[in-house]
Amino acid sequence: MGTLFGSAKMGTLFGSAKMGTLFGSAKMGTLFGSAKMGTLFGSAKMGTLFGSAKMGTLFGSAKMGTLFGSAKRRTLFGSAKRRTLFGSAKRRTLFGSAKRRTLFGSAKMGTLFGSAKMGTLFGSDQRIILFGSY
Repeated sequence: MGTLFGSAKMGTLFGSAKMGTLFGSAKMGTLFGSAKMGTLFGSAKMGTLFGSAKMGTLFGSAKMGTLFGSAKRRTLFGSAKRRTLFGSAKRRTLFGSAKRRTLFGSAKMGTLFGSAKMGTLFGSDQRIILFGSY
């Protein structure tokens, strides 16, 4: 469904994963990454940005939401329960306020400038749309 120069199942661009990847090869909403959920230029399990940790790290390598660090709970300009960056949500948000790994968005899983449920990029659909709306 809706792939561009890709070979995956849903809305990939130059990728080969299952859902909404861009130049990646992971399962859900990755951008130039190869992890399981919403990574950007990373290779971890959840919402990492240029990192390689388990949850919501930015240029880091710790367990949860660190920025250029390597500790367990470092928030940057935030005040939430778990590693937020300029946000106030429950888990790894970046300039957002959702539940899981959002980047400038407010959805549930790995969105980038979007507001859908899974791996959208500049969209607002339920399943991986890339600059589209189907």
